[in-house]
Amino acid sequence: MHPGEFYPLIDPNKHNRNFDRESWPRDWLHQILSTSLESEDLWIKWRNLVSNYGKKHLTRDSDRLVALSAVANAYRIRTGDEYLAGLWLSQLHQSLAWTADRVSAAGGFNRPDCYVAPSWSWAAVKGMTLVDSHVGISKVGPTVIECSVLLASKDPCGQVKAGSLVLKAPFLK
Repeated sequence: MHPGEFYPLIDPNKHNRNFDRESWPRDWLHQILSTSLESEDLWIKWRNLVSNYGKKHLTRDSDRLVALSAVANAYRIRTGDEYLAGLWLSQLHQSLAWTADRVSAAGGFNRPDCYVAPSWSWAAVKGMTLVDSHVGISKVGPTVIECSVLLASKDPCGQVKAGSLVLKAPFLK
């Protein structure tokens, strides 16, 4: 296993190799619990997590969502929001505005070796993803008609088998 699988927000190359591995999860969860629910900071922290997490090298592609499950569950419990394969229902407009930092030689995104998430989720591609929180799509953008995921286990923030997203959007000429 790579260090990034244990501590997705910490870059082990930038830290002392003897850092307290037990304090990181506790510190991160404390930050989540101490951030106001009304604060945009909570969602900024999530977007930063997603962007940084994509840089990590996982032993198995299928662990992309599983490795974030504990942090995602803390968010879910704290906010009461619905988690959808790496995205949050209340933040769906902003969360859909992600992009991968690189493409494959064939011109497409680098995809995991196995099914990890629906194509509309950042978890469906390898590499760092960037979530643009300043996209103005909420003013004239799509309306979410339906969004659902089929879970692979009882963990609402774990692996998924499939996902569906139906949007209604204005057509621009």
